[in-house]
Amino acid sequence: MRILLMCEGQNEEVLLNCLLDAKLLSFTRDDLIGLRPYPIRQLSNPTIRNELMHYGLPVKVYRVGDKQNDKLSIPKDLKGIVSSKEIYKYCTKPELEILLILNEGLEKEYEKVKSSHSPKIFAKKNIRYNGKKYD
Repeated sequence: MRILLMCEGQNEEVLLNCLLDAKLLSFTRDDLIGLRPYPIRQLSNPTIRNELMHYGLPVKVYRVGDKQNDKLSIPKDLKGIVSSKEIYKYCTKPELEILLILNEGLEKEYEKVKSSHSPKIFAKKNIRYNGKKYD
């Protein structure tokens, strides 16, 4: 059975690619639909739909993100490919942006504004990498 690896955003995608490249997961790229993780949240996305319809066999869905309360809807035409019993959620709490804030030594500055700024907003405003703003 192949795996559809979905993630919340670009940070999770980069992390998953690093783990795949280092062979630190219990599966390899060859086990994945499309041979890669998808930074897409829902199965209704045309890219995911096309990949699943092309494959046509049952798959396991692994979802990685910092929020696990959003429900994954299975479109009617994919019910024979995706079963709710084969959907697994993995949570990256704390948000990956917190790790960036810690890495950059900005935890004291973040503590001052955390009631009004999410880690993502703070990182976008305050972190630069190779001269570029974090996005």
